[in-house]
Amino acid sequence: MVYKRLLITISLNIAPCPNNTCTLGPNGNNTRLSPSLSNVSFHAPSIDLLQAYYRKIPGIFETDFPLEPQAFNFTADRTPSNAVAPESATKVKVINFNSSVEIVFQGTNVLNSAENHPLHLHGYSFYVVGYGDGNFNNVTSPSTYNLVDPPEMNTVAVPRNGWAAVRFKADNPDLNLTNTNDLSILAISQIVYLCEILAAALFLNPKSSCWKPDLIEEEAKIGPV
Repeated sequence: MVYKRLLITISLNIAPCPNNTCTLGPNGNNTRLSPSLSNVSFHAPSIDLLQAYYRKIPGIFETDFPLEPQAFNFTADRTPSNAVAPESATKVKVINFNSSVEIVFQGTNVLNSAENHPLHLHGYSFYVVGYGDGNFNNVTSPSTYNLVDPPEMNTVAVPRNGWAAVRFKADNPDLNLTNTNDLSILAISQIVYLCEILAAALFLNPKSSCWKPDLIEEEAKIGPV
């Protein structure tokens, strides 16, 4: 049974430059490219996130990274204006230790920039249970999952204008970075953290092995979030 599922979009956005520091950007003056996950672009805090968590230092990160992104046609040729500029924030999704987790990574065509995105999660391997073209459908897409012998991997390639679904057991108590291996994107900082007890995104985990095959859900239906 999957106890936590997240749908995370991967986008290349445009954001204003602070203090008018960009003389010429991709959309005119004072703009820059800003990758995002679920329309949240990671803002690096001045204090280490694990230190802030364990010492209970307030105001360093928020725990409201969305379970699902803002809804729009992710792979359409046109993007709504409210999906072009991301929120700059340090957000975390708290996941209970030892939970069974599914993450669906959804590619987007924001700024007509759709591409294949290789993603990995530090501290884990995971089971890649499904791929698909177009937008992930919460009702029909899980019926295509391979829940018998899914490959165990440490990197998944999210198809261009498509999606990939992975599952893992949240049993590694650490701040685990999820990021892309695409150098063009990594250079401008698209990262997600998983904080177990995911951010722009953070998983915070309050031990470490991978999911065992007998823990793979036998049915295509997803359990409660």
